[in-house]
Amino acid sequence: MSVSDSIQLVIKKRLILTSIVLFSILIILGIYTTYSLYKLNIEVERTFESSKIRTEAIYTANDSVNHMEKALIKLIAVSDKASIREAAIASILATSILDEKIQNLQSQLPNNNTVSLLALSLNEIKPHRMKIIGYAKRNQDQMAFEIIEEITPKTLDIARNLNKLIKEDQADINQLLINFKQSEINTLVVVIIIITMTIGLLVVVNTRLQSAKLELDKLNHELEGKVKARTDALKHSFDEIQTTLMTLQLTQSKLVESEKMASLGCLAAGISHELNTPIGICLTSGSYLSDSARLLKEKYAREDLARDDFDEFINTIEQSLCLILSNLSRSSNLVKAFKKLSIQQSSETPRQVNFCNYINEIIFTLKPKLKGSQYIINLDCSEAVEVELVVSVLEEIMTNLIMNSLQHGFENLDRGEVFIHVSEQDDKIRLTYSDSGRGVAEEDFEKIFEPFFTTQRGLGRNGLGLTIVYNLIVHSLQGSISCRHDTQGHTLFEIELPKKQGG
Repeated sequence: MSVSDSIQLVIKKRLILTSIVLFSILIILGIYTTYSLYKLNIEVERTFESSKIRTEAIYTANDSVNHMEKALIKLIAVSDKASIREAAIASILATSILDEKIQNLQSQLPNNNTVSLLALSLNEIKPHRMKIIGYAKRNQDQMAFEIIEEITPKTLDIARNLNKLIKEDQADINQLLINFKQSEINTLVVVIIIITMTIGLLVVVNTRLQSAKLELDKLNHELEGKVKARTDALKHSFDEIQTTLMTLQLTQSKLVESEKMASLGCLAAGISHELNTPIGICLTSGSYLSDSARLLKEKYAREDLARDDFDEFINTIEQSLCLILSNLSRSSNLVKAFKKLSIQQSSETPRQVNFCNYINEIIFTLKPKLKGSQYIINLDCSEAVEVELVVSVLEEIMTNLIMNSLQHGFENLDRGEVFIHVSEQDDKIRLTYSDSGRGVAEEDFEKIFEPFFTTQRGLGRNGLGLTIVYNLIVHSLQGSISCRHDTQGHTLFEIELPKKQGG
C-alpha cells in the first residue's frame, strides 16, 4: 500500500467516523423527540381520563345539589309521614352523594381553592338540613322556609363553584390539546431538519472525498518520484548499515557484561551477611568465655574455688579459643576473596613470559593438592607462545579454575582429567579449559559467573571463585571468557587474552 493510499484511507475513516457521530446525534435527537411526544400523548390520555372522572363528579355533585333542594322543598310541601320520610331520605341521599363527590374532587385537586370552598359550603349546609327535616316533621313550614332562604346563598355558591370547576377543567383540556398540537409540529420540524441535515452531510462528505482524492492523486505522483530516489540511496547504503548494526550489537553486548561486572565493587556492601556467622560465633564464644571468667573470679573471691571448677574453665578456654580462631580464619579468607573481586589493575608491572612454561609452573605448585589422588592435568601448548601480562593475575585465574574442578567437577569421583589447550590467533591467545567431571546444569550457565553463586553452600563454599576469574580476565587482562558444554557434555571454558596487556 502506497503512502497516498494510506492517507486516503485515513481521511475516509475520519469522514466515516464524523458521519457516524453526526448520524448518531440526529438519531438520538429524533428518538428523544419521539419519546417526548409519546410521553405527552400518555399525559394527554391520563389528563383526559382524570378530567372525565372530575367532570362526572362535578355533574353528579351538581345534580345532587338540585336533588337536595327539591327534597327539602318537598319536605315542606307534604304532610303525611310516608311522604316526609321519603323526602327526608332523598335529601340525606343527595347530601351524601354530594359529600362523596366533593371528597373525590379534593383527592384529585388537593390544592384547589374552589374545591375547598365547596367542601366548606357543604359543611355549613349540613346542620341546617337537619333542622329543616325536624321542622317539616312538626309541620312548622314557616320556620323551614326561613332556614331554606338562609342556606340558599350557600347552595348557589356550591352551584357557582361547580360551574367554575367545569370551566377550569375545560380550560386545562384545551391547553393540553394546544400543547399536543405544538409538540406534533415540533416533531415534524425535527424530522424535516434531520432529513435536511442528512442530505447536507452526504453532500459534504462526497465533496470532501472527491477533493481529497484529487489532492492525493497529486501527492501520490510526487511521492513516487521521491520514494524512487530514496530507495536507490537506501539500497546503496543498506549493506554498510547492516554491518555497522551487527558490530554495534556485539559491542553493546560486551559493554553490558562489562558494566555488570564493574558494578561488583558496589555490591561489596551486601557481603556483610557472609561475615555475620563467623563474627557472631566469635562474639558468642568471647561472651561465654568472659562469663566463665567472671564466675571463676567470684568463686575465687569467696574462696570457693575447686579443682574441678578450674579444670572446667581451662576446657572452656580451649573450646572458645578454638572456635574464635577457626572463625577468624574463615573471616580472613572471606575478606581475601572479597579483595580479589576488585576491578583495579594490579600494581605489579606486566612482564614478558613464556605462556606454556608459566602454566606448567602453576600446575607444579598445585601438586600437593593433587597428591594421593588420581586426578591428571593435561596441557597442550606450544612452547613458542610468548605473552606480556601480570603473571600473578594469570596464576590466580588458573588456580581458581583448577580448584573449581577439584571441588565441584570431581566431587565424589575417584579420578578425573583436566584438559588445557592453548593456541595463537593473530594478536590474541585462545585458551580452552575443560574437565571430565560432573559438568554444569544447563540452567546454571547464565549465573555461573555471578557473585556468591554456588551449588555447595552447605559445604562452606562462598561462590566467588569463578566471579574472580571473570573479573580478572575481563577487567585486569582486557580479555573475554564464556562457558558451554563440549561435544561430550563436559563443561568447557573458552578464554581469549591479548598477547600484550593494554595493547
